[in-house]
Amino acid sequence: ITSFDWSGLEDGPNLVNPMDFPNTVVNSAAGQAAIKFKLGGVNSTICAAQASGLYALDYATQFLRLGRARMLLAGGVEELSQEAFLGFRKNGLLSSSGAARPFQAARDGAVLGEGAALLVLESAESARERGAQPWAEIAGFGCAQDAHSTSAFQIQADGATAAIQMALDSAGIQAGQVACMVAAACGSRAGDAMEARAV
Repeated sequence: ITSFDWSGLEDGPNLVNPMDFPNTVVNSAAGQAAIKFKLGGVNSTICAAQASGLYALDYATQFLRLGRARMLLAGGVEELSQEAFLGFRKNGLLSSSGAARPFQAARDGAVLGEGAALLVLESAESARERGAQPWAEIAGFGCAQDAHSTSAFQIQADGATAAIQMALDSAGIQAGQVACMVAAACGSRAGDAMEARAV
């Protein structure tokens, strides 16, 4: 994508290679993986910043619940690119100390990295037929937001609190029944404060 964009900016839009364009759409990586591994059915990419992987899990879960698929691969992937690094740096979101210190008083921003986590999701019926022992069940999901910009949040955490309550309600459980919670905890002074308040 970056190479294609730079070519358009430096050489002009009339000189970009049209054969490169299909690889610039956001779903191209998922499409290439599906072709390589002969994966059929639903193929989609969700862009929701740091929450993209969670949204993808919910999206896949809905397809399974509606009977539109029996088994799907879903999760999140992030590549550390020069463009992402520059974007975080220009917006003042990077840790100046280079240390990730989520929720600590001395936290000063994010430390970037890259990784991927994908899960095989399937209906309970499909798992029974295969004799598979499920590791977990996705029982609930909630979404809302408190961001005003990349570095400013609504400190009252109304959105994050609402998302947590939606997830609890859709799972049919109470807050006291939660045994483990994984926080975003990126080390942002504003983001961590908002998240801590919601929790």
